[in-house]
This record gives sequence, structure tokens and C-alpha cells, in this order.
Amino acid sequence: NRFASYNGSNPYEAPATLGIIPHLELNLGTYFPVGGIYSLISSLKQLAEEIGVKFELSTPVKEIILEESTAKGVVAKEARRDFDVVISNMDVYNTYHKLLPTVKKPHRTLNQERSSSVIVFYWGIMRQFKELGVHNLFFTDDDGEEYKKLFTEHSIANEATLYVAVSSKVNNSDAPEGCENWYVMVNAPHITNQNWDELIASTKANALKVLSKVLKTDVAPLINYEQILEPRILESTGHSAFGSVFGNSSNNKFAAFLRHPNFSSKIKNLFFCGGTVHPGPSIPLSLLSAKIAVEMVD
Repeated sequence: NRFASYNGSNPYEAPATLGIIPHLELNLGTYFPVGGIYSLISSLKQLAEEIGVKFELSTPVKEIILEESTAKGVVAKEARRDFDVVISNMDVYNTYHKLLPTVKKPHRTLNQERSSSVIVFYWGIMRQFKELGVHNLFFTDDDGEEYKKLFTEHSIANEATLYVAVSSKVNNSDAPEGCENWYVMVNAPHITNQNWDELIASTKANALKVLSKVLKTDVAPLINYEQILEPRILESTGHSAFGSVFGNSSNNKFAAFLRHPNFSSKIKNLFFCGGTVHPGPSIPLSLLSAKIAVEMVD
């Protein structure tokens, strides 16, 4: 049962509640958004603009302004911006450590074990493989070793499970004619003190070895484009603390109850949303957290 890894947790330690995930996937099925996953973002932006929301992109927030334990606005581009309410969808760990540097931290919540991360290879493949579908999983023969490496040694097993998504199977325009776009994902540890350049190189070599063996084709020469997403990028551009994808892990039975709520009990007019607070990670739960936060404001 690997499904606990869907939210960055260890199946050998996570509570049985996460056993509902295979029911959702296998019995109810998965969906493919028309236009790809980014169409969800575009649609949400369009809906927001239709009701009057204004977006200011490329405007990093440096600090949340507090006056008498009340959120009054933010500092962005060295200027004060006043607001009636502040909602942070940044990783809650970084919200406290970067945007609220003088506030007493909820250490019991913030110091929970972090979830795992990912390494993703985005490959343009100069061939089509009828053996592959939209979603493809290549399982390791040793789950125990994989999760020991991931959560105990903070490394990646030589024979780690691979997830390969090929959206061009249903969206022909996602790849040139006769080619495919591969999203090759491997579970990775969050950032501790790893040599990431070496770990990424070895993970790529092992992934190519597995895929070449299964597909009976040397895959490496077929790659004519590559982009890599890895924990350091997630930390620096996505503001994910320690590069973990899902905030705190669910590796104990109290983890769900220790997630940060969507409000602050000590700071008025400050609310939280996103995958690192209640109710948890994933696109559906992140959207639900935004709904909860907005309803609290109302």
C-alpha cells in the first residue's frame, strides 16, 4: 500500500485513514483537465477577475504588518500596502519565519516531521511508445528499502518507483508530431544536507536504466529537451520550507490534528490557506482551505 506517499508520507508509519486514497483512485477514477493542469489556474484566475479580484504579479511580499496584534497589511516592493484582512497561502513555516519574524512561533506545529519532496524530469522524447498510457507506474521490488532510504536516510533508493505521465497521449498538441512529452517523477527526501547534484544525476541514471529495460529501448538518446524540478527549486521559487511538497508529513496519528488552522488565535485579521494548513495537501484540499479561510473572513 503505497498510497500514503501521495501526500508525502511513509506508508509504514502513516495512519490507516489514508487507505481511502486507493478507493478514490481505483473506484472513482482520475480526471484529466481539458488543456492540462494549468487550465485550473487559468480558470480560477478568470473567475476571480469576473468578480472584481485584482492580481499583482511579480510583487513579492516581504513582511506582514502588525499593529496591536492585528494584521494591517503587507510590505511589498519596499512599500506599505494597507488591507483590512491578510490571507497567506505561503508555506505556513515560512509565513512565520519570513513574513512574521517577530511573532512567537507555534513550534509544536511548525516542527513536525516534514513531508517528502520530488525530483521531476521533464523530457521531450523523439518517439512515441504505444506501451505507455497517460499515467504509468513502474514499481520497485523493495518498498521497504525505498521508504527507508527516503525517510530514514534522506536519500533515494537505486531502484525507486517511477511515475511517468504522458499528456500528449490525449492532448496531441502537447508534443510535436511523432514525439511525446514525459513527466518522470521520483519521490525524494526534503532538504537536509544532501549533495543534490550527485543525487539528481544518480536518480536520472537509475530512472533511464529502468525505463530502457521495460521499454526495450535505449531512452537516453531520444531525449531532445530536459528540464528538472527538484527540492532546491521548490524551496527557492515555491517557498516550500526544506523543499517538501506537502508541508508536514502524516507519519503519526496526530498529524492531521496538528495542522495549522486557517486562522490565527493570536493575530486578528490574519488567515491561512494552502496545502500546509488545514485540511491538508493536494489541489482539492488546498482549494478547500481557501474556501474555509474566505468563509471565516465573511
